[in-house]
Order: sequence, then structure tokens, then C-alpha cells
Amino acid sequence: MIVYFGDYQYRKDKQVLYKHNELIPLKRNQAALLEFFLSEPENIHSKNDILDAVWSEQVVSEQVVFQTISQLRSIFGNDAIQTFSKKGYRWQIPVEPVDKLPVFDISVVSESSAPIQSKVLLASTFSILVLIALVIWSFALTKSDSTEENPIFYLVDIAGQDPQSDNHKIMSSLKTDNAFSFGTVQYEKTASQIFATPNLVWSQQNLPSNSWILWAETHAFNNGILLHFGLSKRKLYWQGYLYAEDIKVISERLVERLNQLDKMGLFSSSLDALDINVLSMMDRKYPRDPEILLKMIEHYKRTEQYDLAITYLQKLLDIESSITVAHYKAYAHWHMGQIFKMRGQLLQANNSLDAMSEVLDETPLWSLRFHYLKTKAWLAYDMTDYEGMFLTLEQGIEEAERAANPLTLFKMHILYSILAKYALDDERKYIHLSQAQGILLQHKLHEDNLAVVHYLF
Repeated sequence: MIVYFGDYQYRKDKQVLYKHNELIPLKRNQAALLEFFLSEPENIHSKNDILDAVWSEQVVSEQVVFQTISQLRSIFGNDAIQTFSKKGYRWQIPVEPVDKLPVFDISVVSESSAPIQSKVLLASTFSILVLIALVIWSFALTKSDSTEENPIFYLVDIAGQDPQSDNHKIMSSLKTDNAFSFGTVQYEKTASQIFATPNLVWSQQNLPSNSWILWAETHAFNNGILLHFGLSKRKLYWQGYLYAEDIKVISERLVERLNQLDKMGLFSSSLDALDINVLSMMDRKYPRDPEILLKMIEHYKRTEQYDLAITYLQKLLDIESSITVAHYKAYAHWHMGQIFKMRGQLLQANNSLDAMSEVLDETPLWSLRFHYLKTKAWLAYDMTDYEGMFLTLEQGIEEAERAANPLTLFKMHILYSILAKYALDDERKYIHLSQAQGILLQHKLHEDNLAVVHYLF
């Protein structure tokens, strides 16, 4: 039996989901919960009803229900499942009649004794419909629509930045390019702090809906310039790395990259989220793009589809190495280490982090070092290596101080305090919590961070 809803069809006999002609991978619990919702879409289902229907004899916590619903929302959108306080959940996407003609999967057409001409006509009709669907979908993700509103990029002017700095010169050179429209916004914090809270910074600027903020930080590296750039609009966030020997070339490469992202459909005014369908389309058009591969990895990791995440991690690690690609590979090793850690494969996790460390030995990027040190400290805790854990935390604080990065220094002290608590070391716990509070007040970090301090106290 096939159930149709929105752009999807779900095959109950095989527990598989399609969007148009594309297979959407589902885990067993996701498929079972989806099938349960589709069987009675008009009803509100309590947590107990869901537990009985999906997990039956298994002993699981209510948290499993929340996680699986969250995973389905990541596939179909937050509005697909409505929450009713103290009552339960209800499916929201209208379900079509079961006798609707199957459009996307020709394997559902039954074999019969119909004349050959009818079968040929049916196959031809199907092919045309599939072609039309693909053309419309591709059209929606490109700039070919003449009515598409062109994006405006607002370059972030960091307060106190030296006008003679490489970063300032590169950003200023973008304004001479005629391919896009550029403006400027002021920001009092550092570029690294924008990377930590990109959507928050965008929301504080009161910009038009189709506007993006664009910022970057540069580092002298291997007799050249390493550029870490970021883009943010509402809930959308993108980042990447570029390398060149001089300012002129790296400016040209940044413009070239913006053009590539434009062709991918990232700047489409109709795009509100980078869901798996959008990412899959991008991946088919640019199958070896490291930024797209990282987005695919993050999605499958967030939805706990770890085998698929590892598949894309391997694709990224197989790309030919270069100075730019090395930084994406460092992220890949980090994600691999986290997946192994979550699976309890601590030795493999440690090996992945060691591989990340080798890539980062010469990198000037503190943000990647912070990811490495944070995960290394947690892994040492999981392995009950408290001495190694504290050594890693001390190393992280030293490097954050050298990087002169108040936000990550604050986070390192918070992490130190949390792990000291777990290690039953109250003295270190309160020392580092107090130091974190001092950094927060001294550097006037966002007030949300103060809530973390109060909570831990």
C-alpha cells in the first residue's frame, strides 16, 4: 500500500519514503512512527500511544519519542507534526487518497495483460512527468527565474579593525564587483564571535528579508593568506575556507565562490532552510564540493543516521589534499571522532582526533583547535583519564589566551568547570567558573552566557 502526502509517497510494504523520484533514507523507528501518524492523521496521539505502537514490547524512555519526532521534523519540516500541550502529537501534512496514480516510482505500476501500446503509453507518460518534476525542482534552486529577488550582501565592518589589514582590503574589494549588491553593517565584536552566533548577529541588524551578512577573518599561513568566511540569513548559515598567495587572488576566489553558491541556489529568496532535499540536489550538481559534503555530514549526524554520515565523511576524506581542503578534512576527522565516541568506540574516536591533530599542527585557525581540544577533553573523561583530561583543558586555556579570543576562553573555563565537577574536584570547579564569569563581565559577552554561569553556580 502506498500513502501520498505533499511531495512524498510512503510505501508501507517496504517501509521506504520517496520525495519525487528520490529515496529518503529512514531508520526503523522513524519509518514506524511515520506509518503510525499516516494511519490516523486526523487524531492526536499521546506519548503512551506512540510508545505502544512503535516500540511495543521494548522498554524505552519518553525521550526516544521526542528524539524520533525531532528527526521526522528535520525531514518534513517543523510544521509537519503539531504538538498539543499535555495531549500529544498530530500529523499535519494532508494525506491523499490511496488510489492516487503513482507518479514518482514506476515499480509500483502493476503488471497486467494490458496491450503493449498501453504499457508504452504509461511508461512514456511517467517519463514525461518525472522529467517535468525534475526540471521544476532544478528551476526552483537556480537563478534562472527572472523574477527572483537578487540578494544583498552586507559586509561586516568590525569595530577597530585596521583599514590596512588583509581582511579589510579583501572585504573592501568586493564592493567593486558588479555581480552582486553590497552594503555594510557595523559590529562591535570580533569575527570569531560572529562565527559562534551567526544567526543572532543577523537578527540584530534589522536587515531586509533577502539580505545576507558576509564576514571573514584572515590568517597569514604558508607564505599566503588563509581566509575563513561566513554567510548568514535568518536560519541559514554557511562557512568555508579559501587560500591564495596574495590579496588580489583571494578576493577573486571569494567572488568566484559566491557565484558558485549562487548557482547552487543558496541565495534563492524562497530558500528558508537547508533540509536534506536541498542538500541532496546540491550534492548531485557538485558531488565533490567539501562545503556541501560537510553540510550532508552534519545533517545525517544530527538525525543520528551515522552510517550515512560516515559514507559522506569518507567521500570528503578521499578528496585530493590541498591547503584549503585540509581544513575541511580536519572537520571530517572531528565528526568521525564524535560519531565513534557516541557509539562507545573510544579507541577509534581517539585515533580520529589524533588524525585531526596532525592536520591542525600548523593551522592558525583557533576555532578548529577549540573543537579538537573540547572533544579530546570529553573523550579523556569517558576513558577515566582525568590527568589527560586536565592537561588538555590547561592546553586549551593557554591557546585561547594566545588567540586573544574571549568567547572561546570563556567556553574553555566553563568546560573545565563542568568536567571538574564530574571528576569530583570542587576546588577547580569553582575556580574556573569564577574565571569564566570574570571574562564574561570584562569583555561584555552576550547576556545569554550569563545564564550558563548562573545555572552552573
